[in-house]
Amino acid sequence: MFTHDVSIAFTPQSRVTGLAISKDGNILAWSEKMGLLNVLVDEIKPKSISIEGEIQGLFIRKKHLYTGDDNFGVRCFDDSLEIVWECQINGGASIIEECDEFLAVVDNLGRLVIVDYFGEILTKNLSFSSIIKILRCDLGLIIIQEDGSVFCFDGTKIIWNRPARGEVGESITCVGISLSGGLVIGREGYALVPGNEEALEIEVWNIKTNKLLMRDEIKNR
Repeated sequence: MFTHDVSIAFTPQSRVTGLAISKDGNILAWSEKMGLLNVLVDEIKPKSISIEGEIQGLFIRKKHLYTGDDNFGVRCFDDSLEIVWECQINGGASIIEECDEFLAVVDNLGRLVIVDYFGEILTKNLSFSSIIKILRCDLGLIIIQEDGSVFCFDGTKIIWNRPARGEVGESITCVGISLSGGLVIGREGYALVPGNEEALEIEVWNIKTNKLLMRDEIKNR
């Protein structure tokens, strides 16, 4: 068995909460638990700044670094950690996701806010509530609510929603996108489930045609 030599590149001061790398590999950024944000460009000594609040997500897009924190909201930095713009989100950000045309931000009350790449809020006070997960897809954004509802949102309107399965309620445990572009959903029915519904299932959907491609029972969570 062949193994690679490994060396310690950095020694964080606290637990690392986020990690991002640019597409060309020249910019590396990471956040730490107490609000410390670090960036390394072209393997030169990293720069660091402190943010009031804990960073909940970060990514790099066109040499700009975008962060969402639970105190203020969303910030955009250049590769020297100079602020390009700031966008305050009432209640702070709990999730941030990069989409092609917009930034999707979930605040700490589970509400969705759409922000453009210039730091302007495009849409808020949307009908979604208690959002627990979001996922970028080719058509926009997959939204999962605490009540088990799943939607595809294109930035302005809902273009697809998954029909509920069963009468006793369910939760969505995980979501992903397959290599062929299908939406993969892991679901769990509440308590004992009647009829043909299985307690634990995996589904694969074609969102464009609203077609269920596969549903299969699984034995473990």
